Amino acid sequence: MIGQPLGEPIIGTEKANAQFGDITLTQRKIENDPDAEANYYGPRRRLMEAYLSTMERLHLDGFVYPAIQMPPVDETMAQNGRLSEGPHSDTSWVNMLGVPAVVVVGGYYSGGLPFGLEISGKPWHDGELLGYAYGYEQTTHHRHPPVLVEQGLLTGTP
Repeated sequence: MIGQPLGEPIIGTEKANAQFGDITLTQRKIENDPDAEANYYGPRRRLMEAYLSTMERLHLDGFVYPAIQMPPVDETMAQNGRLSEGPHSDTSWVNMLGVPAVVVVGGYYSGGLPFGLEISGKPWHDGELLGYAYGYEQTTHHRHPPVLVEQGLLTGTP
C-alpha cells in the first residue's frame, strides 16, 4: 500500500478487531470478493432504495434526527484515566449509504452543553442541504461561539 509503513497492520485487521465471539472477520478487496454482491452491494442498494422511496412517498427533501442518543461525557474530564477520544455518534450510517448530511445545534441540555440535530438529504443535493442547515441556524439562533477551556483538568493537558 502507498504510504503504509512496513510491518504496520492495516486499520481493521488487528486481531482485537477481527474476532467477535466465534466470528472471524477477514479483510478482502471488494473488487475481488465473490460475496461482494450479497454482503455489500445488494444490501446497500436495497437501503438506498428504501431511503429514496420513503422520501418520494412522503414528499420529503430530507430527514432530521438526533445526532447522538444521549448527552456526551464531559470532554475535559478523564475517561478511563485518559482524555476522551471524542464524541461517539451513531450517525455514520449516512456515510456508509453515501448521502450528504450536516449537523446543526438543536438546542442545549440543562447543563448548557449543546446537542445536535443531523439532517440528511438526497444524493448529490449537498447545496440544498447546506441551505436547510443555514436557514435553520438563522431562524433558531441556537449556534453560539464555544466556551473555551483554558486548561484541561488532567495533569499535562495543554
